[in-house]
Amino acid sequence: MSSTRPVRSIKILENMLETSAAYDIFGRTLQFGCELLLATLYKGVKNSSTITLRKLESSMGTARSVLFLGQFVGVLRKMNFNPKTWAEICQTTSHGSLALFFIVENILFAGRYGLISLREDQRKLLSILSTFFWMFEALPSIPKYAILLKKKGKRADELKEHRISFISAFLDSLTASHFLGLKPGISDPVANLFGVLTSLIYLRSAYRRAKENVMAIEDMETSSDKAGASSMEAKKND
Repeated sequence: MSSTRPVRSIKILENMLETSAAYDIFGRTLQFGCELLLATLYKGVKNSSTITLRKLESSMGTARSVLFLGQFVGVLRKMNFNPKTWAEICQTTSHGSLALFFIVENILFAGRYGLISLREDQRKLLSILSTFFWMFEALPSIPKYAILLKKKGKRADELKEHRISFISAFLDSLTASHFLGLKPGISDPVANLFGVLTSLIYLRSAYRRAKENVMAIEDMETSSDKAGASSMEAKKND
């Protein structure tokens, strides 16, 4: 049974929110959005609005730290430990860096709330490592999608998604390298703008996956209803 547009939209949102990744993307968007406003419209200003934005940004950072707990296990489970093509090697490198990013973030979380003892210099080093692994999670995706874009036989919609993913990986790499202090030639406002843009791209991808899941469920329900109706009709004829 197909759903009306409002009902389907609600189902898609529910499907999106079944994973912690969606909550992380929402938090990431708000976090970069707050930083962007503070670096542009409210630069050098200190009032109730900037205090609220700082609190919201900090809250989103804390919420995302909670969502990161144990995430490295899921990344390692889906990681391809026997890559055969260059695209697969890039993906494995990306997954490995993402797993290390989550591990470092988990250690920082434990230190922040007194579960383990961390000195200030250790915190700083771990923060640098966290950004480093974030950058190396994004960097391998650039050659990966460049390779996929050159493959023949791809559908137009697949090529479109690969282009979007390529752009997202490139912008994410620039953002991470900026916060790592490598000076890729962008300012704080631009880095935060790139953060917002990539977050919106990730939200779009999450929405598309959820929509595909919902439509697949609806197709199964429709097939089941048709089978049930055919069975009832056959019994009546008997």
